[in-house]
Amino acid sequence: MSSSPLFSAPTATGKRRLVVHLGFPKTATTTIQAMLAANADRLGPGVAVSPKDELTLKLRKNALRYMRSGGKFWFKWRHGVAMREMVRKIDAMDFETLLISDENMVGIESGKIFDPPGGVDCAAWVKRLDAALSGYEVTYVLYTRDPAPWRVSAYNQAFKMRRVTEPFADWAVKHDDLGGPARIVEELRGFLGERLKTLDMADEIGPGKLMGRYLLELAGVSEERIAGIVVPPRKNESLPPAAIEFLKCARANPRLRGARYRDLVRLCARHPDLFSKEFHA
Repeated sequence: MSSSPLFSAPTATGKRRLVVHLGFPKTATTTIQAMLAANADRLGPGVAVSPKDELTLKLRKNALRYMRSGGKFWFKWRHGVAMREMVRKIDAMDFETLLISDENMVGIESGKIFDPPGGVDCAAWVKRLDAALSGYEVTYVLYTRDPAPWRVSAYNQAFKMRRVTEPFADWAVKHDDLGGPARIVEELRGFLGERLKTLDMADEIGPGKLMGRYLLELAGVSEERIAGIVVPPRKNESLPPAAIEFLKCARANPRLRGARYRDLVRLCARHPDLFSKEFHA
């Protein structure tokens, strides 16, 4: 968790400001978090950032464990404890605006957002988070994208993390709700109202554009400082289709398990050019 030169100044409501970036997963969240971490000291006085760091670590771990366990109360209780701990840490910080980015802190997971209705229920978690942050003026942000390629990217991520072993066609039958993300947005907007902001990530892709600019603008970062942002190398990009097929074959080898398989996945991720048509021409 990092911040620029610090001071505490309330807004017109008498509360300090939080901009909470909740994802969605696979909408350049890793790229945005890397940008925030690399530029924490360039955003201006009073602007602090927490790009998926220790401030939200316990929240995301227990939220994801709750979702993956089928709803064990123990993880929900621990998430509540972690949330109160996070708020105490925020209370002790000096800032005018704190920008928090963590796409998993309320249990949203890339492989689940296209589940049929009833499969993903993050609204209750966001309500609990909003109640815990009631002492602040909070704006929530969700980035979105075109659903069809988004679902493919979600599958690739789940496959890369060994949470999925079946072919995409079989997986897609069970994750066939391309309207899932839009439904989640509307559900959250039902109680957050205009405090929930959304942006299509395509609006920040292209020459001269900066992924995460919208978040910086909401945090009150000046145009001059945004122009001086350093863009770090991209991470966690989706694997090429040929790499996915290669890993499917590799997984048939019983000797490629655990650390060996993870090392192979990292190698494929670092060198996607190995699977390009140009490389084999």
